[in-house]
Amino acid sequence: MSLADDAGSVVPVGTVSSGSGEWARSFRFDGIPERDGTVTIEATVRDEHGGVTKVEKEVTVVGETTKSEMANPVSQQAPEILDLNISLREAPDGISGRQVILTGIANDNDSDRLHFQWKVDDRLLFSTREEGSPARASVSHGLENMEFDDGTVGVQLTVTDQNGHQQSVKESFDVHRGTPTESSKGLTIPIELTEVDGTTVQGRYRIDPMHAGKQVVIGFGDKNVTTHTIKETNYHYFRHRYASGGNYHISVHPAWSPDKASIPVRLSEAEYNVWVYERNTTEVHRTKAFESPGENWTREGIARIDREQIDTKTMRTPADSGRGTLSPGQEWYRVGTTTEYDTERRTTRSTDHPGGEWEIAEQNVDQRRVFDGWEYTTMPQRDAFGDDWEYVEAVPRTVERGETKRSADRPAGSGWERGDRVGRTLAGYHTQWVYSHYRAPEHWEYRRSDRYVSGYDETEYCVERSYRFDPPVCIKSETERDPQYDYRYEYRVPEYDAVYEWERTVEETEYSHRYRRATYEQEAVHEYEKQVRVGTEYVQWKRPVFETTEVYRWQKITYTWEQVRAFSEPTGDVRNVTKIVKECGADPNADEPTACNGET
Repeated sequence: MSLADDAGSVVPVGTVSSGSGEWARSFRFDGIPERDGTVTIEATVRDEHGGVTKVEKEVTVVGETTKSEMANPVSQQAPEILDLNISLREAPDGISGRQVILTGIANDNDSDRLHFQWKVDDRLLFSTREEGSPARASVSHGLENMEFDDGTVGVQLTVTDQNGHQQSVKESFDVHRGTPTESSKGLTIPIELTEVDGTTVQGRYRIDPMHAGKQVVIGFGDKNVTTHTIKETNYHYFRHRYASGGNYHISVHPAWSPDKASIPVRLSEAEYNVWVYERNTTEVHRTKAFESPGENWTREGIARIDREQIDTKTMRTPADSGRGTLSPGQEWYRVGTTTEYDTERRTTRSTDHPGGEWEIAEQNVDQRRVFDGWEYTTMPQRDAFGDDWEYVEAVPRTVERGETKRSADRPAGSGWERGDRVGRTLAGYHTQWVYSHYRAPEHWEYRRSDRYVSGYDETEYCVERSYRFDPPVCIKSETERDPQYDYRYEYRVPEYDAVYEWERTVEETEYSHRYRRATYEQEAVHEYEKQVRVGTEYVQWKRPVFETTEVYRWQKITYTWEQVRAFSEPTGDVRNVTKIVKECGADPNADEPTACNGET
């Protein structure tokens, strides 16, 4: 799929995407035409069998006087480098020699991960990736392996954000190697690469036996970081496979030391095939025109019909209360109303003068029964008359009525007055105990009996006597008590309230029903006449008259050999096929397959 325009300012944005058999690609204008206006864009679509279809579309392009920055999806801000520094230090325990430490600090508000690269006198390259705001990155290397002499060293730091924007800074530093300590026994490389196979790297990290069982963190420079527990006593071995070739930096950070050892890794880029060939293509050209655009064009049908107004027709229709009748037809539109006046003679018959300009023409031409008034009557019941009587309304009247009630208490409502006592009513019960059935009246209700202690019989006995006297004297006695029982009886005794007769006078509304019927009399009918001026209203209509011109769709098919560049081996009707093997990333401006970006 390709796009071209007559202004030469259209470039593709992103890759071609497809779904459900439909293809889409985004384009943008990298420049504004000399004058704002309409640009004709031609889209060409080719299929795998050599078929080609072209379509045209007009797009209006307007230039802008101000520049706006896009915050999303791609940032336009480059990172800001805050600091670049270099320092020397003694190597940590177990490693001979000295080390140089390169440190950089950068910030980017539009990126959450930055890529740091260092160059020393344009010869050595170190890289690492760090996060943070700001992000701080450091790499270290054995000083004895650095390819520069004592003196001034040029260091260049380049920071790249995740959107591809870069910022670089270069500074000079004074570096002196110094003399190794007496305990050094020569150069020891803390990280060794034992094998590099394509994008797979194997290596080892030298350790001291005393650190067995501790942890070490290894970063591979491609966002992959692993933590291991040291088991061997001489080396810790690691293996890692990268998604694509390029320059990386492997760093080792032992948990028992703050120092970080690192080593650069350069992996060869993956290769890909480019096929250049000529394909026999079929191009289908389509356009719209009144006549044939030229030779070999075939008319496919009518694209549109252009109309031009050449005249106007008018007509009128009778109006209906000013609203007008239905439209006479398509394209007729209402433009107003008009009224035409005429004089006509009118006649009418009436028992009285109709009023106005009417004049009597002939008297007593007929007799007519004329309404004379209403006859009314009132009945106590409704529906008491025949069909000639018409019900009018209900007529209310107020009457007084006496009302009586018998009750122990005053009835609800107002106006009650108590009269004579007329009886009594049961109000409730209470319990009564008696000691004899004969003491209970007949209307009491017997419930139960109860045995109770009514008293005691006492007898005194002498339990100890003194015979020193004569007669003997009782010095201690005891009394025995025998209970005596009796019965009592429980009755339920009814209680009564007096009942009185209560009286009051109340007012009620009674209704009678009013009816009426019409009365008539015979009157003479006279004939009247007058001359009147009558206006007839019409609706005015207009319709434009057009001249039509048919615009046709035209098609032309051409067959040509077109050179094509593709990443897959061609099939079909092709010739002059050439296969070119390229390395990913060798040409930064080349269009490469997705496999070069680590995509599958």
